[in-house]
Amino acid sequence: MGRFLCREWQRIRDHQSAAWLLFGLPLIGTMLLLWIFSARTPHDLPIAVVDLDNSALSREVTRLLDAASSTRVAAFPDSVGAAQDLLLRGEVYAAMVLPHDLFKRMKRGDPVPIQVFVNQQLMTAAGRISVDVQSVLGELSARYSLIQQAQMGGKVVSILPVRAELHPLFNPGIDYGPFLALLLISATLHVFIFISATQFIGTELLEKSVPAWLAAAQGGWFRALIRKFGLYTGWWMLFGGLLLFGTYRWLGMGMPEHLGVMLFGLLLLVLVYQGLALLLVMTTANYRVAVSLASLIASPAVAFCGVTFPLEALPLGPRIWGEMLPLTHFVHLQIEQTLGSIPEAASAQRLLTLALMTIFFWGIGLWRARLVLQTPSYWGRE
Repeated sequence: MGRFLCREWQRIRDHQSAAWLLFGLPLIGTMLLLWIFSARTPHDLPIAVVDLDNSALSREVTRLLDAASSTRVAAFPDSVGAAQDLLLRGEVYAAMVLPHDLFKRMKRGDPVPIQVFVNQQLMTAAGRISVDVQSVLGELSARYSLIQQAQMGGKVVSILPVRAELHPLFNPGIDYGPFLALLLISATLHVFIFISATQFIGTELLEKSVPAWLAAAQGGWFRALIRKFGLYTGWWMLFGGLLLFGTYRWLGMGMPEHLGVMLFGLLLLVLVYQGLALLLVMTTANYRVAVSLASLIASPAVAFCGVTFPLEALPLGPRIWGEMLPLTHFVHLQIEQTLGSIPEAASAQRLLTLALMTIFFWGIGLWRARLVLQTPSYWGRE
């Protein structure tokens, strides 16, 4: 085993990209994502207010918007056209237009349309601003309605006689750390597991170093594969586990209630992508083609995993593709165990799906490896 370890370490040193895939890039990517989401929730998003009324009411609307958690009044353009220019230049995320005679019409009880222009291309910012705007205007409308009823001597009634009581079960504060950072860190980890496994096997074929690899393993092709993948499985369980569980602590989520389920899920994530890498390399017997296919599968996986956009709402083709990606099931397992803290049995289907994928990919990969690793004509293909 010592001889095999020395050979693998020497290959990592000889291939600088291998060291980056194993150590540097996963750590840098995780630290970058944690830094990006260190604010946890968007706040102080700049908006513009076009105050055409210049009354006590319009100034109160402006003050409440500036005091809201997500918005900051950053500009006071004197016309709607000037506000739209600010939107187009990206200097503000939204613009509110307070019309003439706002206060007088409010006093008379007339409907007062207040226009709000939002840059909907930036969905997160637009959503947060819309919530704050509706909250501010709803509060003002209720307040003035109650004042008018009291002044007219009428009975004060509830402004909202029927209302929904919402009780968010998971992530009630809309913290974007658990929502997005956790997803992107898991996606980053799966990319490096997948691409590194493809490289470590594919370069053996490309460089025609299979005989030296088998000799170092002191056995046949199967023993060589198990030793190589076993070594990197241990590394990813240690390094990847520290990254994920360190992220849980940094996000203030604590450790998962069922730690064994998450560890088993991480092990299956490593094995399933190693099996898929083996399948690609041995099926194509071409390092460059295998790496290209691995990149094509791994890169857009986040868009199909059903977190940022529900799987049920996708067309049939993309939904099937999303269900076929191992990352989808690992991410949902992670959400269930870290945010939902659901019972172990409820996550059994996710684990079973990952296990079946692992068996399928490894089965085909080993069947092809038996031929490819014993046939020199497959080696050295560009």
